[in-house]
Amino acid sequence: MSDRNNRMSKWYKRSEIDDLLDVAVPGDLLEFHRNLYVHWAVYVGYREVDGKMEACVIHRCSTENSGDGIGNVFASTSLRKREVGLGEVEQQTLTSVWEDSICRINNTRDDELPPYAANMVLQRADDARKMEHTEEYNVITNNCEHFANWCRYGTKESGQVDRATFYIVAGAVLVGVASTIGALFSLATNTSRSRNTSKSRRREIREEPM
Repeated sequence: MSDRNNRMSKWYKRSEIDDLLDVAVPGDLLEFHRNLYVHWAVYVGYREVDGKMEACVIHRCSTENSGDGIGNVFASTSLRKREVGLGEVEQQTLTSVWEDSICRINNTRDDELPPYAANMVLQRADDARKMEHTEEYNVITNNCEHFANWCRYGTKESGQVDRATFYIVAGAVLVGVASTIGALFSLATNTSRSRNTSKSRRREIREEPM
């Protein structure tokens, strides 16, 4: 377990998959860092796939070009993947989900929320996978991270949505502050110009010959 620091491991490249599997245990949450977003899955251990045992995950999957991240919130199908056949809960091999990203074990919410026992985490993930109809996908309220956290903790939370919401609100506040400062500066400038014009006019009147 030397590569695992309490609740979180280091980042592993795909070529280091065996090193990750040395420390991962069924029920762990795996975080895959894609370019502009992160993808989440529940590690379920080795299962039979096409006649051989493979390391597998259960997750709300996405197609190659339909990123799960908050960065894709404005994509035409991103908010309604369930309607167009994406965002289904599926079991897949770890290698097929890993792609070219980096991956780590991330159970850091264990410090805030008591996790279910490993067998319960797997049962919840499997039950969701076997359901004919799961709750409709929504990148803001029901994405891959929400699903993974629901399996392990029973609560739907998404750090990337929370961070994006914070930055959006903070950006809006900064824009508002900048606009207010700009308006006040413009008002002050116009007031100063008006006073200078008024003083100049009064001086001209006093200097006119009688």
